[in-house]
Amino acid sequence: MATDRELLLATSLANSGAGTSQLLEDRLSVAPRRDERVEVVPGDLLPTLVVQLDAHTRCPLPLNLVRYEFLMRVAGGALPSSFSRECHEDILAFKSMILAALNRIRPPEAVGDLSFRLLSLNASGEPADEVIE
Repeated sequence: MATDRELLLATSLANSGAGTSQLLEDRLSVAPRRDERVEVVPGDLLPTLVVQLDAHTRCPLPLNLVRYEFLMRVAGGALPSSFSRECHEDILAFKSMILAALNRIRPPEAVGDLSFRLLSLNASGEPADEVIE
């Protein structure tokens, strides 16, 4: 599974603010696909990371230098402990905003068998998901 051009949205059974989230909610294309995309756009004072879920739903995160560096390190595979708890909480709040928007715009799943997608890492360190019914 190639995930270098996807944003994986995951939660945990407790809440979306948990340190490790293993329930895969959705995959969003980073490259523009239909009305879905992830991009950095210029802002008035700061560049802004924008996750666009459809033509009318955009979730913005203004990127100050600390947030940008935090995201770059996480993207590189490191969970930097030297960053402030406030920065980490900003990112978790942004994730919660995206998940809430996703729940508003996606139709509810039909009643039927309950299934979960568990997110883990394979032997090469790439994300993999397994469906549990």
